[in-house]
Amino acid sequence: MTAVEVERSAPPCVARFATQRTDRPTAGDEAARIAETIGTPLLPWQRQVLDVALEYEIDGSFPLERRFAYREIAFGTPRQSGKSVLLLVKFMHRLVMCGNRQSALYSMQTGTDAARKLLDDWAPEIMESPLQAAFGETKQALRRSVGSERIKSRNGSTLEVLRNTKDSGHGRTIDEAALDEVMADIDDRREQAVIPAMLTRPNAQLMITSTAGTDESLYWRRKVDLGREMVANGVTEDVAYFEWSADDGADPYDEDVWWSCMPALGHTQSISAVRHAAKTMTEHEFRRAMLNQWTRMDDKVIDYGAWVECRSTHGSISESLVLSIDVNKDRTAATIVAASRGSDGLIDVELIEQHEGINWIVPRLRDLQDRHTPWKIMVDGAGPAGALIPEMEREGLMPAIVKGADIPKACGFLYDQIMERNLRVRPNEMLDDAVAGAAKRVRGDQFVWQRSTVVHDIHPLYAMTLAVWGIGGEAMGDAVWLF
Repeated sequence: MTAVEVERSAPPCVARFATQRTDRPTAGDEAARIAETIGTPLLPWQRQVLDVALEYEIDGSFPLERRFAYREIAFGTPRQSGKSVLLLVKFMHRLVMCGNRQSALYSMQTGTDAARKLLDDWAPEIMESPLQAAFGETKQALRRSVGSERIKSRNGSTLEVLRNTKDSGHGRTIDEAALDEVMADIDDRREQAVIPAMLTRPNAQLMITSTAGTDESLYWRRKVDLGREMVANGVTEDVAYFEWSADDGADPYDEDVWWSCMPALGHTQSISAVRHAAKTMTEHEFRRAMLNQWTRMDDKVIDYGAWVECRSTHGSISESLVLSIDVNKDRTAATIVAASRGSDGLIDVELIEQHEGINWIVPRLRDLQDRHTPWKIMVDGAGPAGALIPEMEREGLMPAIVKGADIPKACGFLYDQIMERNLRVRPNEMLDDAVAGAAKRVRGDQFVWQRSTVVHDIHPLYAMTLAVWGIGGEAMGDAVWLF
């Protein structure tokens, strides 16, 4: 008996909203066997979702004479409930049990996160289980090249990573896609990358999943509202929806509430771990992450309406410009931003380049230096980009290093410029996402942008902060200027 079982056996955890099972046949039992084959038997809630998601009607004009009843399946649970396991099993069913040359795509908030999930988490589970026979040798089954990661079965079916731009799915056909952690999405760009590519596929299915979001989670909020309405109206075709969550007025620290809405509690989660989370997390984060309750973005810093007013296609970077770079906390992506002051006194800002990895940064800066002779190249000396300073110096780029004491001043300065509408920013989706996800970490009576958030990569915001500080802030301060 496991430690989880000793604490308390899990009582039935009933979904707050759920599309009902009909008398149609289902391939859920096939999915359950796949789960057992890879050593992750389905939890009751996972089996419930898959039994409905894989309902079908007998139709000789469809592959394997099955027409799936649902093209879209959305489900929301508290964090760490097993959403990833469900998606893996669903993908494996598509690749192995739904015919030859099926095409599946997986998306998280960044392509890097999705690739890690595919190659580091899912691929070992597959290749170290009896299911490996359906994929062959690892060298043939896996492709690890950055930007084209995939796993391919013997029957020609593939599971690949979807890059998160509106045109990522253009020019291809897709049989199945999963959009994971969509609480971070402020628009439907990920959905628009896959829906057109699924139009001609007879049994295409889209899986959408997340924990509850905040008032910024516009896309997921729309899906949740639609799903709840369809469940209330008894809809049992085309769109299926499931949600395990606590009622809005429930006491977040009542353990009976936890057992009622956390479908993994008593199975893969222990009550002691949840008690610890309740003691250490803020209430709004505990409600959202553990009870799947919607909250307001209480710690957001930047008024998004003010930011929208700063976006403009009319500004342009002048010859007297500042460049800045920043790298995300995992060192898997980097951004270059340019800023200059317009003749009207406004600060013009443009995200010049953003790519995965960091090896491209210094050569690109060398090119920009040769072409534009920037006034400064701003770098946070204590941040992840600080490790690039020696290479920049060897290339003769002479970075302007901003010390830690000036970072709160720079963050406050950018905030003031946005709120006063003193910026003119060329529209860019990555900057939009970073601004929408900006949260603060207090330092005395000042703050810096919080780099470590659950769903947002805000390093483009840091790059913009440094560029704007270099143009208009009291940037000389305690910083060490090397040119």
